Amino acid sequence: MGRQCRLFIAAVCALLFIGAASPYAHASTTANHAATPRIVSTNICIDNILIHIFGTTHLVAVSNLVDDPLYSQVPFLDPAIERISFDAENILRLRPSLVLISNFSNHRVVKMLRDSGVTMVTVPFATKLSDISQNIQIIGNAVQQNAKAKIASEAIRQQLGIATPKADQFALHVTSNNYIYGRHSLISDAVSYAGLAPVNEQGFGANAGFYNVESIIASNPDHLIVDDVGAIASPNLRHDRYHPALKTAFPHKQRIKIDPRLWSCAHQLTPQIIDMIKQGMRK
Repeated sequence: MGRQCRLFIAAVCALLFIGAASPYAHASTTANHAATPRIVSTNICIDNILIHIFGTTHLVAVSNLVDDPLYSQVPFLDPAIERISFDAENILRLRPSLVLISNFSNHRVVKMLRDSGVTMVTVPFATKLSDISQNIQIIGNAVQQNAKAKIASEAIRQQLGIATPKADQFALHVTSNNYIYGRHSLISDAVSYAGLAPVNEQGFGANAGFYNVESIIASNPDHLIVDDVGAIASPNLRHDRYHPALKTAFPHKQRIKIDPRLWSCAHQLTPQIIDMIKQGMRK
């Protein structure tokens, strides 16, 4: 065997060894040596937008909440796509070319990923409905599907229209544990788009927090927005956990039920809340 041939074989073996040993090695390349994309989504809010609008091409992992009926709008996802927690070791072993994170992701893990050289894109947690279009465009740009993102985000903008709240009508959203998300929240923004004031003139419920039943009843909202947990197929969820006093104070015609999966994360289905509130007002 010639000297040049032996040197070539040694060089190939060395490259193979480096590729196998490196925990950050990329997937096999195509003929033009471009690395195959490997996308990891680390948050259920991102999962919902990514999968519904952009599909699962090159998706290797999603958040471990993607199969949870309390939070996920994904009816079925190929089990070959991994479910992971936001852990640097779990993410890096997947050799991702892109990691989609939230702005409230664990800072220690984010630093570890950044130090490893992994490409990350932050998708902010939405606090108003107009943020949905922005997040769709951020994700679309990250996965190089800009045209599809533009169409989807424009559809959201047209669906929203203009928020025109009426100051003389007051709607209040309360969770089953008496938590109110306050003025800067998706549900509050949807109330405004539906034509109701999200807080009354005294400002009750403007700030997020837990409130006692007495103060909620005393605020006297025209409509009480509650979680429609009956829409969630989960044997572990009791269907009606609200305090009996709230049910007595607000009969069915004053209660508007909203699937919590629509407001807990902002995604392409979230604007449906506006029509649900409008329908509830006509009861």
